Amino acid sequence: MAWIASLIGDGWRMAVMSLVSLALGYVLTIVFHQFAGLHVDLAYAIAVLTCSMVNFFGCRYWVFQGHRGGLLTEGGKFFSSILLFRAIEIFAFSRITDWLDNYHAAYFLTACIAVCLKFIAFRTFVFRRRPGS
Repeated sequence: MAWIASLIGDGWRMAVMSLVSLALGYVLTIVFHQFAGLHVDLAYAIAVLTCSMVNFFGCRYWVFQGHRGGLLTEGGKFFSSILLFRAIEIFAFSRITDWLDNYHAAYFLTACIAVCLKFIAFRTFVFRRRPGS
């Protein structure tokens, strides 16, 4: 039962953090594209990198509460895994944008798919916590 409660709590916090990160990344993408004049793919990439920093600290200290792993150890695992995730996300965003011809819809679709995959990977490999740790 503790494992299920932990999974639900982690999942809920990941969803909230992901929504905050999604909003931040979306706003940054619009600002960099619409107002700074960057190509939409570059604007998205910069927004994703910025949100990655926010997400590491959010995951470490709020989503997967506890301090079982060292900061550098978890940081190394997180950022090495996030590089792969981000590369896949940027590629997927670009392809979905081509398919939908709407970068707004592509942004949200990419984010929904990515958050589910990241939750599984982060909980399993990066922020391995036991209830009460």
